[in-house]
Amino acid sequence: MLIKIKGDKMTERNKVLIKIIIAGAIFILSGKMIYDRLMIYLYKDTVEITEIKTPNTEETKTSETKSMEVKTETKTVENIQQIQNAQSEQPKLHKVTIKYQTKKAKKVKLNGSFFGWKERDMKKENGDWIMELTIKDPGEYKYYFMVDGKKILDPKAKKSKDGAFSLLEIK
Repeated sequence: MLIKIKGDKMTERNKVLIKIIIAGAIFILSGKMIYDRLMIYLYKDTVEITEIKTPNTEETKTSETKSMEVKTETKTVENIQQIQNAQSEQPKLHKVTIKYQTKKAKKVKLNGSFFGWKERDMKKENGDWIMELTIKDPGEYKYYFMVDGKKILDPKAKKSKDGAFSLLEIK
C-alpha cells in the first residue's frame, strides 16, 4: 500500500497523494454528469409531465352512495351530515401522464416511489414513451427513467437533494 501513517503524522507525499485521489474522484463524477446531459441534448430526448385533475363533485359519487340515498326515505339531519363528511374524506385521485420523448430508445421503463420502486414498462405511442399514473396522496415522489438499461433523470424536473432522482410534486 502506498499510504503509511506513522503515528499521527503524515508525510507531504501522502497528503498530496490523497488530494490527487479525491480530485480524480470529483473529476470522474462531474464528467459522468456532463456526459449524461450531453447524451440527452444530442439525442434530443425530452420529458413531459402533465397532471390531469379530476373534480370531486356530486357527479362522481359512487353507485353505492346513490343507491343508499334512494333506499333510505327518512333521514335525520345527523345521517345526512355523516354521509357528506364521508364523501368529503374520500381521497382525491390525481391522474398524471409522464411522457419521455426519444428517437433512438428501444425500451424505456419508469421507476419511482409511487410504484414502490418497481420498474414498469412505458408504452410507445407515436414515437413517444408514455405512462399514465393515478396517484392518491399528494406529496413529493422520486423517480427516474431506465432508457435501454441506463438510468436517466428528467432534465426538466427538480432533482432530489442528493441529485440521484427527479421529483414529481402532487399538490
